[in-house]
Parts: sequence; structure tokens; C-alpha cells
Amino acid sequence: MVDALDSFYCHNAVVALWADAVANRLEGTAIYLLSDEIPEVADQARAAARLLADRIGDLGGAVTGDPQAFLDMVRGNDDVSFALVVALLGAETHRRADVKAALAGP
Repeated sequence: MVDALDSFYCHNAVVALWADAVANRLEGTAIYLLSDEIPEVADQARAAARLLADRIGDLGGAVTGDPQAFLDMVRGNDDVSFALVVALLGAETHRRADVKAALAGP
């Protein structure tokens, strides 16, 4: 359980670092369009990583970092972890849909 939660922690840590790197390289129109969005993505990823790290600690583990399949393994065994990860994945799905819609234009 801890290893699987750890994989989601690592994903969010990587997303936060990626967003920081992208924010440092924005130029031209992208500065106008993404200057608020990119830091928000980083903040949300860091918040998700904190929640996951807390849950890993609750289970007596420590964060390390190896992404892998999770939901099938935890379903029915740890409802709290399952609900946490589903909520985080739902937020990520909505963010991606918003980005696609913004890129598609009016």
C-alpha cells in the first residue's frame, strides 16, 4: 500500500518541479496566458504530495519514489487511500480538460 501511494507522491513532486521549470521559461504570449496557471499547477501538485506524504506516514511508511499501478490493488482494502487518490486524479483530469479547452480556443 505504501509503495503504491508513494508512486503518486512522486508523480506530484515531478509535476511541481516541471511546472516550476516551465514558469521560468515562459516567453511572449505564454507569459500572458499561463503566468497564473503554471504556478497554480505547481501549488496543487505540492498540496497533493503533502496529502499523500501524510497518508503514507499514517500507514507507517516513508516516501521514496517509484510510480506504479495503485487503484486496483487498494480498492476494497483501504478506502481512505482509494478516495484520496481518486479525488486527486479527478482534479488532474479537470485541469487537463481545462487546458485542452483553452488551447482549442473559442
